[in-house]
Amino acid sequence: MAGKGNIPDELRARVLRQRKRQRIVRISFAITAVAVVILMFGFNHLQTLAPTSRVVYALPAGDTLWLLDQHIDMSSPTRTQGAFALLRHDGDSVTSGARLDGMVSSAVLLPGNRVGVATGERFLTFDLSADDFARDSIVNLGIDDPEASTLVLHCAAHNWLIWTRGPEVYVRPLDSPEIPPHSLHKVAGSGAVLGGTAVADRIWLSVRDSRSNELTLVAFKPGIEEVVEQPSEAPVPADAAPKLRRTRVEVLERAKATANVRGSSLAVLKGPHGDLPALAYIRKDERSWSLMLYDTKGKEWIDGKLPPREKAPTGMELSNFVTLARNGDGVLCVFNDGREVKLAHGTPTAKSIEWQEPELVPINRPQGVTGYIVSLVVLVVLFLLMASQGVWMLLNRERPSDSTLAAMLEKKLESDTTTIKKPELKLPYASSIARALALLIDLAVTSPAVILLKDVYDYTFEQAYGFFAFGTLSGLDGSLLVTLKATVVTLLLLVIYSAFCEVMWGKTLGKALLRLRVVDRKGEAPSNWQIIVRNLVKVPELMHFLILLIPMVLMMISGKQQRLGDMLAGTYVIVEAVPEESPDDIDI
Repeated sequence: MAGKGNIPDELRARVLRQRKRQRIVRISFAITAVAVVILMFGFNHLQTLAPTSRVVYALPAGDTLWLLDQHIDMSSPTRTQGAFALLRHDGDSVTSGARLDGMVSSAVLLPGNRVGVATGERFLTFDLSADDFARDSIVNLGIDDPEASTLVLHCAAHNWLIWTRGPEVYVRPLDSPEIPPHSLHKVAGSGAVLGGTAVADRIWLSVRDSRSNELTLVAFKPGIEEVVEQPSEAPVPADAAPKLRRTRVEVLERAKATANVRGSSLAVLKGPHGDLPALAYIRKDERSWSLMLYDTKGKEWIDGKLPPREKAPTGMELSNFVTLARNGDGVLCVFNDGREVKLAHGTPTAKSIEWQEPELVPINRPQGVTGYIVSLVVLVVLFLLMASQGVWMLLNRERPSDSTLAAMLEKKLESDTTTIKKPELKLPYASSIARALALLIDLAVTSPAVILLKDVYDYTFEQAYGFFAFGTLSGLDGSLLVTLKATVVTLLLLVIYSAFCEVMWGKTLGKALLRLRVVDRKGEAPSNWQIIVRNLVKVPELMHFLILLIPMVLMMISGKQQRLGDMLAGTYVIVEAVPEESPDDIDI
């Protein structure tokens, strides 16, 4: 049975049903794409769901307990990024100072009510008498090896810099870089992880070999000595010869502790028979920490015990730490109990440590991995949904004949009889892939000008094309401003080049190579103002790869491959050369 306009009912139903499906999929695709953009923006810029870990160090100073709270960014591939803050523990409350970027390698109490913090390449001091524990000095350690482990400890009226270089551990006075360092210890492989503390006139170190993960205890007395430098030609009297200062080291103890270690903390306690080094450590294949005490008289290790935990850390929580600190005649242990941070006081005995009931430290919890995993799963599901929607639209794209028939059935024409309105002009719209390739070619054409302007606007080549980087933009600081400036310069050069070429020839070099052309609604050359508008909109559209998703989505849902600039200017990008065998159905 024929329907209206001699069109079979089955054909009419199929065409209308297909048109309805296409609209639903296009709208849902747009909604999915917006959700993906919002989630990616949150992941890459806000970082509110990124999991974090922490280590809390104790710095007891008389009746006041200072804590150093180190947050570790677990989203960093190397896990060497984080931020730290000084905290003052006042019983039931904690007062926090400003949080600064950096990974703490050591923290030490200094004379004059100050704290010193080493962060790999710098040594920062903080005035504890100030209301906000303000930073009062920064010293560059002069170590250019990012893989080096560094410590700064105060002993014998000097600050001593201890660091690793290759397989060796070196020491020298921090304030006298001209004094040659002394090689203190060697490990089997290249690199080691250091921990340490100073007691009276000696420094105790824990040295963990990065290759074998063996843990060694080293104790030494540091000092500075003067030596007579005799010339090679002829000896001179000692009082007339030039004198050279150098680092002096007297090694007192060197004892292997244990192996297969991935983390440790060292404190030297006041035991019944003298110094009692205590090492808390965790093995690579375990989640629970252990404690060993070193008998300096019997030269042997004794198994100890740590404060009891209410529960073991779960697999969804990332913080797992224990730090020890000497506190007068006792010891402090700061540790995590699940997601809580707790503090326990202990009293050393001949063979162990007696711990009091742990107390809660009222500080915020680190971000676990649960929210991150849930959000990541949601993002992956949305990506798969958007991909399936895009494939469906690609496989079920509407042909010109179907579009004309659907327009007739939806009464979009003036007459529904044999006399119909002349159908609108059907242009062979260029695909998004062809337009993307043309854009890349045009960016390559303008790259020499971008390079020439590097010195003028003071940016790097990577910053100039930073909008292609699928990563996180830095914070609102100078580096972001430079990147934005370089991006604007690159895009303005692209706009000027594209507008000039399209005004003169209707196409850029990239479009010419792919046989594309810019036209208006009638398929003719657009006016100059249309060309200027469509090209100026490229600047915000290409500013960042997340914003670039917006014109990509618009091109897919418009049905005519128009980005925002084309919609505002009323222009189209078409295929210039149409193959004779399929003039009505072209898709590149």
